[in-house]
Amino acid sequence: MMNQDELYRILDSHQLWLKDESIGRRAVLQDWPWKGEWKYDFMGYSLNGIMWINCDFGEDFFLSDMPILNTGEMKNSIFIACVFPSSGMSQIESRFTDEEGEPEIINPYCDIDFSHSMFVNCEIENCSFEGCSFLDVEFRRCNLASTDFSGSSEGRNDLTNLSIIRCKVGKTIFSTCPTWKEDFKYYEILSLKNDVLIKHPELDSCECQGLMLSGIAMKGADFGQANLVGAWLNACQFGAANFSEAKMRNAILAFADLRNSAFYRCDLRDTDFTGANLVKAEFCGADLRNALLVDANLEGADLSDCDLTSANLSGANLKGADLTNAKLDNADLTGAIMS
Repeated sequence: MMNQDELYRILDSHQLWLKDESIGRRAVLQDWPWKGEWKYDFMGYSLNGIMWINCDFGEDFFLSDMPILNTGEMKNSIFIACVFPSSGMSQIESRFTDEEGEPEIINPYCDIDFSHSMFVNCEIENCSFEGCSFLDVEFRRCNLASTDFSGSSEGRNDLTNLSIIRCKVGKTIFSTCPTWKEDFKYYEILSLKNDVLIKHPELDSCECQGLMLSGIAMKGADFGQANLVGAWLNACQFGAANFSEAKMRNAILAFADLRNSAFYRCDLRDTDFTGANLVKAEFCGADLRNALLVDANLEGADLSDCDLTSANLSGANLKGADLTNAKLDNADLTGAIMS
């Protein structure tokens, strides 16, 4: 078990390394937490540039007075097989008290600068990061499910050049869209203003269940055979995207621009296409049972061999649409434009 003297010796050497990388060496802290009768005090030491291996950033990573991770900087760091407890974890009781004398509930993941860091094989599920910087950060093979990277009402996190490589991202929330990477396929961010434009993204066969990417522009996106069950893609601009054979049940694509997109043999049960632009979209063989297509523009769309049982097509524009062999049992066509 590492004692405090050993820890401080390592950190002193690391401080020299930070000033001049030819002196000392990068600190490697492994198998945290080290059990003992005290909490380790990192106050006064920089946590930049440290390599963390198999560490658990839970309650044992807290100082006697304040959480380590709420202090500001962990730049240029490497995290391997580390665990970041959920933001239910965020609800850790600090040793401070509120006005009523009750332990103050805090989120340890506030105002941290993770710039230029790398996370490999880490568990970062159900966390909430507020006011953090992920500039040039890479997540590789991490579990990011249900984690919120969007920031707080006071300001968004900096996600510039954030890369996601072969990670689990179900129900993950981003304020801007990261650079998605899958093996050697990459997705170039062309704009980081209010909306993000991604050119030729390839997300085929990816696990994206519950993914939230509202208002994103993704030209030529390839979601073929992807799992997009419950994904929130409303108001996105996809332009000739490929969703063939994707699982998209309960997905929300309301008011999305899906012109010339392909949904061949796609599972679209209970999917919401309200107000979507689906001009010349290809749905051949798709399962659209109970789908919401209210006021959708399906002009020239191919709906042949589709199952539209109990679908709501009220107010939809079906002018020139191909409905050959389509099943329309109990479908609502109130006010639909047929010709």
